[in-house]
Amino acid sequence: MPPETLSHAEPAVAPFPENYFLDNFALRTDKSALINTVASFPANYFLENLAVRADNSVLVTAMNQKELWYVPATARIGTVTPILLHTFEELTWSFNEIEPDVFYLTTSNVYTNHESSLHRIDLRKWSPGEAIQPQKVLDFPKDASFLNGSCLIGPRTILVADSVGLIWRVDLPKDGSTPSVRSWLHHDEARTARHQRCALRREAWISLLHRDGKKALHACEDQPGDFGRSGRARACFSGAHGG
Repeated sequence: MPPETLSHAEPAVAPFPENYFLDNFALRTDKSALINTVASFPANYFLENLAVRADNSVLVTAMNQKELWYVPATARIGTVTPILLHTFEELTWSFNEIEPDVFYLTTSNVYTNHESSLHRIDLRKWSPGEAIQPQKVLDFPKDASFLNGSCLIGPRTILVADSVGLIWRVDLPKDGSTPSVRSWLHHDEARTARHQRCALRREAWISLLHRDGKKALHACEDQPGDFGRSGRARACFSGAHGG
């Protein structure tokens, strides 16, 4: 817009009363927040996502441990001991409550073979202390690589973000059977950039393996990535050094 046009533009009409934001901000900053420790997890746990149930208990995914945890409801001040509910075959990411106490959890091996799944968890008749029975209802297509966040956008429709440049749409049947899944939004540039970064990372690791194989082997196995914790580090080490 030319400067002369901008100078004569009509002033915008404020959608809120004057000083609305300032007044409300002042109300929120005149008291400090009260933060209490509710539960503690072991060291090196990556808590990825949570869902608060109707009774104020919490479900928590420990992504790097492939686990789902239960945190009992607690009083305003006090701590509780989290309870491990289940260990999955893939890394645990996000989940959505489709109906009261019925959750759908996404799992994805984003650092290794990229296999990704959707699990149905029905807690309607579950009581703390009992084992849960997750039901794997869907294996995502091979194009799925890095499932991360998800959200419920309709009564039985979930969108799942794939960090390589995809958003998947999952439609859930009422009877809990196999959902339908399709690519809802695709961004080719993001996918291309991701593959380029992976190629560069592989070249860097191989170069390091040739220079200092033992050091690189330990680094690969200790770090999550295209080689780490998948057996590829040792295979690459063997291929580079003939052993």
